[in-house]
Amino acid sequence: EHPNIVPVHIVRVPEVYGPEVIMKRIDGQSLLEVLGTTPARDDALRRALETLKQVCLALEYAHAMQVVHRDVKPENIMMGSFGQVYLLDWGIAIRLDRRDETPKGVVGTPGYMAPEMLSGDSVDVSVHTDVYLVGATLHELLVGQPRHVSFDFEKIFELVETSAPFEYSEYIPEELAIICNKACHVEKSERFQ
Repeated sequence: EHPNIVPVHIVRVPEVYGPEVIMKRIDGQSLLEVLGTTPARDDALRRALETLKQVCLALEYAHAMQVVHRDVKPENIMMGSFGQVYLLDWGIAIRLDRRDETPKGVVGTPGYMAPEMLSGDSVDVSVHTDVYLVGATLHELLVGQPRHVSFDFEKIFELVETSAPFEYSEYIPEELAIICNKACHVEKSERFQ
């Protein structure tokens, strides 16, 4: 239970078809729908940062419960009709105390992925993975596109693997540029703890 996480009421696994999840219905728009592909500036940036702060609170709670989301991105952040903020789509989340039970395979959204996700081994994932994903989301708010962009999957995976610091324009507040590059550092130990 957390104000920024949609409550699940029932989970059933019928024999006839796949899992069924019944949860609270949320009316609103994703952060991506609200901002589009335009970089957030001024009041829009302040609202987006406040929204991202609520996402961080949801992740702080999840991490305290030993859960890593693994797919934070603007599409998975819902802004309700009355100002509520929800972090959605926990479908690939993992429990840190059960990482060795999670099937191997690369999961996540390439435009936002942290380098350790490329191994496909959940043992490499930690709370620092979500820190990277929040940084990549902030990057998109600031520049209007995902952190890793290419029409070629090999190039995207190369960008993920190297996670080089980004050169932000003078229109981006320096403090936010520093936060993005630190959160998206290739080394987990160099990210925010």
